[in-house]
Amino acid sequence: MTKSERSLLIAIVGLFFCGFNASAREDMIADWQIELFKSCQKTAAPSVGMTEAEVLVSCWGKPKMIAGVNPAGESQWNYRQGFLYLKDGKVTRVLTWRY
Repeated sequence: MTKSERSLLIAIVGLFFCGFNASAREDMIADWQIELFKSCQKTAAPSVGMTEAEVLVSCWGKPKMIAGVNPAGESQWNYRQGFLYLKDGKVTRVLTWRY
């Protein structure tokens, strides 16, 4: 998440604690989601062969959790979108959820 995206998110969250009406909040959230989508289009989704650093600046960003190492020697990075498996600092597998 970029600095500007983070600032926008903080502003939106702040609206929930102020007296702004629900429609203003919904409009700001919709605008933020559009900007986030555009940002994600500029930075690729993770793919096999990416380095850890490339994954962290991809549209998936920082993982919610990093699990231990499996028997194949891969560490599992858990995301809302799915899982990444990394070995020797590179992505070896990408598993995404199907909705």
